[in-house]
Amino acid sequence: MRRGTAIIIAALVPLLGLGACATAPITAAGPVGSGSGGAPAAPPSAPSQQPTATVAPSSPTAPTPTPAASSAPPTDPSQPGAPAPSPTTPIASPDYTAAPAPEAKPSAPADAHSRTASPTPTKQPDEAPSGDGAPASLHLDPNGPDCSEVKCVALTFDDGPGAHTARLLDMLKQRHAKATFFVVGPNVKANPALVKRAVAEGHQIGNHSWSHPSLTKLSPGAIRKEVRSTSAAVKQATGRGTESIRPPYGAVDKKVRRVLAGEPNAHVILWSVDTLDWKHHDPAKTLAAVKQGVQPGGIILMHDIHKTSVDAVPAVVDYLQSKGYTLVTVDQLLAPEHPRSGKAYSHLG
Repeated sequence: MRRGTAIIIAALVPLLGLGACATAPITAAGPVGSGSGGAPAAPPSAPSQQPTATVAPSSPTAPTPTPAASSAPPTDPSQPGAPAPSPTTPIASPDYTAAPAPEAKPSAPADAHSRTASPTPTKQPDEAPSGDGAPASLHLDPNGPDCSEVKCVALTFDDGPGAHTARLLDMLKQRHAKATFFVVGPNVKANPALVKRAVAEGHQIGNHSWSHPSLTKLSPGAIRKEVRSTSAAVKQATGRGTESIRPPYGAVDKKVRRVLAGEPNAHVILWSVDTLDWKHHDPAKTLAAVKQGVQPGGIILMHDIHKTSVDAVPAVVDYLQSKGYTLVTVDQLLAPEHPRSGKAYSHLG
């Protein structure tokens, strides 16, 4: 019976069109031909569903997925979660605090005294004459030296008068040395007797502004007010105005020069030797700076508001005189050049 059944099945297989794989054993892993050991199976006629792009692959070389929309600020606050385009400039830059806002240009000196003590300047046009101004009216010692022939140097002191100025005047008097004091208005109002004494003893009073701003940052009208207010305070104390000007920080540009060219006795005095006395507060370093930098016709910068600066003066004057220098005012030094308002000088020649 079994032999007859086998014969019947063998006869029916070709008639039904079944291949050899129909009788191949089936395993849980799939057909034998689907592995690497046999012939590849034919591709399916319809591919199965592929993973979506939002599913990050596990491979370490996979591209970084796009951040979720909620991590960026919304385009419209009324639509929470709406993605916003990337701004071209960050709203909160890391460098924001490092870039200060531009300073507002003051229309008047910021010092409290300026609102009560400084006179109202005569109204002038904003544009002063171009180029150098009128020749300065120099107050010269008729018995003073001709610095075109004599080895001269000018000691200058900024920011006073102050608590140490009287002692400084004593030192200069004992050594028969002259100096120039570039004063600020409030200190003149507070110490008029010191300013008057300095003039009586043959020293020169220059203008260092009223409130010590950088003149290059001011309007022409504000520059004039700074200069005229201090000159008026000096005139009230001494009977004559300031003679020459030193802009605070030595800050001068074309605008400042144009304004000063229209002011009387406003020749600009800079310096050739900066002792940096205000910075190191060391008399020995002040003397060393003078020794290193002084030349005939030079202008030395110091400050009489610091005790250590005044402490350095005896050694500085003694050294200069031992080297054959005559200590004179800046007007005496620059007389051979006939200084003019608005023109800057840092030394003779």
